[in-house]
Amino acid sequence: MRGHPTRRVRPARRSGIRRGWPIRLAGVLLGIIGLVPILAPTARAARLCFDPVRLPFEADERADRLERRVADVFRAAGFEVVASEQVKSAIERVDETWGEVFDPLTGRRDVERFDRFLAELRLALGERGLGCDHRLFVSVVQVRSPFSGGGARWDGRVVSITSTGRQLLNVLGGVAESGWVAALSLWVAIGDLDGEPLGFRSAGIEPLIRLSVTRGTDQLPEDNWLTDEVALDEAIRAALGPEASALRDQGTPMGAIPGDRLVWPLR
Repeated sequence: MRGHPTRRVRPARRSGIRRGWPIRLAGVLLGIIGLVPILAPTARAARLCFDPVRLPFEADERADRLERRVADVFRAAGFEVVASEQVKSAIERVDETWGEVFDPLTGRRDVERFDRFLAELRLALGERGLGCDHRLFVSVVQVRSPFSGGGARWDGRVVSITSTGRQLLNVLGGVAESGWVAALSLWVAIGDLDGEPLGFRSAGIEPLIRLSVTRGTDQLPEDNWLTDEVALDEAIRAALGPEASALRDQGTPMGAIPGDRLVWPLR
């Protein structure tokens, strides 16, 4: 009698496990990705408190214009910049409480009260207030510039102040003029929250005197100071360099500002 052939029966495939592994793997990956924002350190941008601009005349829109131009350079470098109005308000609030640091009778400074004033100001500008790492100080100062050969030279700037006609007359007459003239310079400093400077740069802006044949010595009216936007931008570039790199790298007599004292944005 012929028997039936035996048939090998394969075990049932566990299709549920094999088909489901991509879903499980995706779930694991999503779980890891979800942890990344929690595990990754959060970096805070470096922040500057911009002190009110100081000018050699009563502040007006020219101070605001200069502040905007300088602030733009530091924002391009990656800084957050707190406007001077907010900084001024914070300083005034601390000053109202702790500003009387001199004895009205002796004129001597109350050291303990002054230290408390600095501590409160540091908190108001820093961790408990505006969140700044440093303070930014910008001033325009009137200086004396030497001149000779028709040009004034100061703070890295050379500007002709003598008209062509006057220079020709001087040559024909064998006259050599030299001396000192008034000029404006830009001072920029970055400091800690106590106001102690960390770095400083300066650049010439414009002379305040012109010499000509017909008018002799011609002084630039105060209303026209800092209105030459080209001269102002050139001074800012000369003082700060691209993205304020000159202040960072050449802001001290030794060169760069020490890295352990300066919070600079990571690029």
